[in-house]
Amino acid sequence: MFTGQVHAREFAGGTYLVKMFIDLVQKAQTDKGLKELLRHYKYVAIPIINVDVREALINDPASWTSSSGLWKAYVNGTDGNRNFPGVLWGQVSKGNRLKWNIRLTPGGDNYPGKTAGSCPETQAVMKWLYHYIIVDKARCLLDMHQQGSIIYAGKEWSTRAQEKTAEELRKKVMSFLNRGNSSGRTYKIAEDEPEYGLNGTGSTITDYAVSLASGAKFSVAMGFSAYTDGEREYMLMELGDLDKAKFPINAPNPEFSTLTIEIGLGQKYLGNSASTRKLIATEYKKYHFDALLESLPELLP
Repeated sequence: MFTGQVHAREFAGGTYLVKMFIDLVQKAQTDKGLKELLRHYKYVAIPIINVDVREALINDPASWTSSSGLWKAYVNGTDGNRNFPGVLWGQVSKGNRLKWNIRLTPGGDNYPGKTAGSCPETQAVMKWLYHYIIVDKARCLLDMHQQGSIIYAGKEWSTRAQEKTAEELRKKVMSFLNRGNSSGRTYKIAEDEPEYGLNGTGSTITDYAVSLASGAKFSVAMGFSAYTDGEREYMLMELGDLDKAKFPINAPNPEFSTLTIEIGLGQKYLGNSASTRKLIATEYKKYHFDALLESLPELLP
């Protein structure tokens, strides 16, 4: 599974996923090995989630620029990658304050929304995630972002077994992208904060995906996902970590793992200017994104 450009200014994710799928299909026309691979593996993607502001940034970027730079959010000022109703939505525990960069009002970035899952774009992606994670038992989700040249893996609050699988996938994908680039910039490991999920950050695509895979259910009472022992519902802040739960966590897809890949490095990689397009085109080949899809089955733990 692949998702891209939930943040409008992060064009590389959407561009790469469309190009990656085109490259894979075209190669498979003449490559018998790839034809056979496509008989055994299913690839699915939403390359561009934030379609409206993507188009706005192409046509009139000056009108979609805030004090923090080019617009990330949806047209209504909700940051799509904070709006998912995962197990951690808006929770603050142990005296923590709301994360410093979370907005309280709509704007260009980091406003999680009036309620969890409030945006139609979020709701559409939720249905897509449910089908492929729960029904089709997908192996992994790679969510494409920008600009840190880093890769996040799994979730600190998930089970150690789930985290280990994600970390193994990250190690292999990172080695694949960095192949032949050891003398220059390389993709590096990014670690979530120890209190990630318990400091009021909203909830991302990958947070929601892991919530589904690990057995969380939507709670009507709470307005976001929670775990249950069959008698009552538990928020993440009550558990802290799934390994600490005093009841069995029945995960419908325990082998599922997520990666968040931040493409490129620095603000010069954001947007759709001619210079930016040139940079991301070079990155695509130099860091082997052109061959990632066909190689991914061998990289899976």
